[in-house]
Amino acid sequence: MVLAIGWWIVIFVVALVLLVKSSDWFVEYAEKVGLSIGLSPTIIGVLLLASGTSLPELATSIIAMFKNSPEIVFGNVVGSNIFNILVVGGALFLVAGKGKFQPTQFKIEMWLVPATAILLLLLSLNLYISIWESVLLLLAYAGYVAYSVRQSKVVEDMVEMVTPKATPETARWYYWLFLLLSIAGICFGSEYTIEAILKIAEHFTIGKEVISLTAVAMGTSLPELLVSIAAGRMGKMEMALGNILGSNIFNILAIISIPSFLGPMNVPTDMVNISMPLMILVSFLMVGVIVSKRSSRALGALFILTYIVYTAWLYIADAN
Repeated sequence: MVLAIGWWIVIFVVALVLLVKSSDWFVEYAEKVGLSIGLSPTIIGVLLLASGTSLPELATSIIAMFKNSPEIVFGNVVGSNIFNILVVGGALFLVAGKGKFQPTQFKIEMWLVPATAILLLLLSLNLYISIWESVLLLLAYAGYVAYSVRQSKVVEDMVEMVTPKATPETARWYYWLFLLLSIAGICFGSEYTIEAILKIAEHFTIGKEVISLTAVAMGTSLPELLVSIAAGRMGKMEMALGNILGSNIFNILAIISIPSFLGPMNVPTDMVNISMPLMILVSFLMVGVIVSKRSSRALGALFILTYIVYTAWLYIADAN
């Protein structure tokens, strides 16, 4: 039995790494394919910057619904949003150190993060997300994408920071090959990530929502963490913060709504009572930091310490 659960832990780690790496490849080669067939760099930038780093969350959420585990979907989304702000944001402030930034690129996004968090809590009060509520969330995301497209100058500046010379190029056959391989990797990675979660939760009698709030959220948020730290090292605070905000908006509006079309979307009670209110609180904390236009290593350390305490409390409460 010990050997069996050890293998499932190994499978979980390997599957999560495959999922994250495949998502990176998907973003890279989807951009190359899009440019090669003549799509606008602006459109590509909106789609990839807003949702590209959240592909692991989306893939695992869809697989979780096929396995009749909607609590993993909510744990993944809420846990990822908390992780993005407290750990990704905290790591960004630690790397960037004391300094100022000008958040002119995401005046709307910084308020959409707490607004969508509040909306999700309100929709979840009856412990169920209906199809019509999912449609509402998708329409809200479509409106956000449309707004982003209209802000073409802002988006083009963001794209230029990521890919300085994003110009149309000749299509190459291996672009399509790596794109297909990345999709296969996302499918296999998410399938075995969820399967491993179910086995580990069953063995240790840990709630699936607790594992998804912590281990899965941490793993699927690695792209946001890596992108934001790299941007912080280069002094591009605005880009890093934009990545965090865009991912959180996508998580709630798209990752909650899309899987709900695959089966009943029941909401865990503890998620409504504890984790969602915390998600709202830390969202407003991030707004406060952005409005102040200042960062510091002390602030980053405080954010990360808060996440450590929250994670420890989750496991202690689940054990009692």
